[in-house]
Parts: sequence; structure tokens; C-alpha cells
Amino acid sequence: MFKLIQARGLALAGMALIAAAAAPAQAEQYRVAVSGTVILPSEETHEAGLERAVAPGDILMRAPLGWADAATIRQDVSLEIAGLRETISSASMLSGVTSARGGDLASLPEGRRIYCGETRVNAVGAVAGIATFGLTNIGSRVARVRRFCLVDGDADGRFERAFLVGAKRAADQHMIEIAPVPYEAAQNQPIGPGNFLQIRFGAGGLLGNPLIFVDYYRGNILQPIDALYTGEGRAAIRTRAATAFRTTPRAFAIGPAQFTILSFDRETKAARIRYERDFALTPVDVGFAAQTVYVAVPR
Repeated sequence: MFKLIQARGLALAGMALIAAAAAPAQAEQYRVAVSGTVILPSEETHEAGLERAVAPGDILMRAPLGWADAATIRQDVSLEIAGLRETISSASMLSGVTSARGGDLASLPEGRRIYCGETRVNAVGAVAGIATFGLTNIGSRVARVRRFCLVDGDADGRFERAFLVGAKRAADQHMIEIAPVPYEAAQNQPIGPGNFLQIRFGAGGLLGNPLIFVDYYRGNILQPIDALYTGEGRAAIRTRAATAFRTTPRAFAIGPAQFTILSFDRETKAARIRYERDFALTPVDVGFAAQTVYVAVPR
């Protein structure tokens, strides 16, 4: 009996080893980093040393926002990966990828180009996940946050493959072939009207002290950001660059832009400024102000 059990045990162990050898290696989930936003040169140039009088509410400088590296396709592309369907329209702006790994991306040649669509968030799934402590997302093939990416493997100006960032199963973590789609790529192009950064003069508080505001607009909507990070060093700039400064002259450097508040009249609230340098091309990131979200959890 012992020999029979031992023989069966060895047979099962052998079968397990064969199955393990035959099973495909677990693929790494796709991870990408995309190029961001840049500040473009000022809309209106100011000669260094130019002086002007300003009143509360006046705009001192304004610069459009642009994409660091973006591509547009000439036709709609319909994709389906991991049971998820999405159409990337010809009006969409795709962001260039600065680094990518996971799945079978290692098989691509050095000169490959990858551009990704917008990040999508399954808000309903996210709320349900909070209510069920993540249990509702266990069996899902796709993460709550995902994005489709297009691949130009030979850098010939046409996308011929696609993959899904957020695919959770190894079987879905591979590129799919698509009919070649021509695209046009460009660097440092304006996002479009209503997307800009501006420096605004103001006065406020109980004492009516002068203030300098940095406003960040996307789609003509002032964004509730907490800070800006500009340049390669990513030095933080608060949205209110100065709070109630009392003495003049006062120099400011907001990203590449530089100016000096020469004087301030406390009765009229007017000030005199001198331009030192306009906005110039520079990377920019934003830190959004914390928002409180209330979720009703059923009992």
C-alpha cells in the first residue's frame, strides 16, 4: 500500500512539474509615462525694462499651454482588448510616451514610437470598490484606471499595433495587430483656446495689501490647483505667489517669467511694475488642491 501511495505521489508530482513547465510565464502589467504639458512663449512680448501701471485685476502676463509631444490620427480607430471596446477618434490628441514597459514591449526595436489616449476611470466601479472594500474588482479583467496606446514599431508614421494599460490578466497583456493608421506627431504645440497660464495683479485682505496670483486655465475653466512645478528642477510655485507683500520694490520669478513690483499706492491700489523676462518654453506640472468626496455606503 505504501509503495502504491508513493508511486501515485510521484506521478502527481511529475504531472505538476510538466504543467508548470507548460504554463506561460506571468506577464508584467503595462506601465507607461507620457509626456506632459509645457508653457509656451508669452502671447504678448514685453521688452526687458519696460514699465507700466497696473490696477487690481490686470493681467501682467499670459502664456498658452501646449503638449510636449502629441500625435493626431487621420481616421478613427476601434479597439477591443480584454473585453473592453473603445474608439479613438481622429479628433483625439494622443500623448507621446517617454518610457514604457511590461507585456511584450521588450520585443519592439529601439526606434519604436508609442502614443497613448486619455486615461479613463471607471467611476462606478471605483465607488462600488470603496463600498465593498475592493471585492467587486477581484474578477475584473481591466483595472479601474486604464488607457489604450498605439504603437509604431518601425517609426514609419503609421500605427500598426495597440495595447491596453490596465489589462490585469496575462492573456490580455500583449499587443494586438491593427490595420495601419497614419498619424502626425508634433512637439510643443498649443492645446487650443482656453488653455493658458496667467499672472494677475490684485489687492485684498483687511489691509488691502498687494497680491500676485498665478491662474491655470484648462478649457476656459480656472483649475483648483495647489501648486505649479516648472522647469527641469520642478521648483514649486504656489498659486498665490505672494501673500500680502508690504514692501517695494519686490522681484518675482514665476517659472521663466520675471518682473518687479516697483511701487504700490495704498489709496488707489495701483502699482507700477517693470518687466524683466517673458514666459518661455518650459515643462509644467500641476498639483491639484485636495478635494473632499462623500460616498454613500449602503447599509
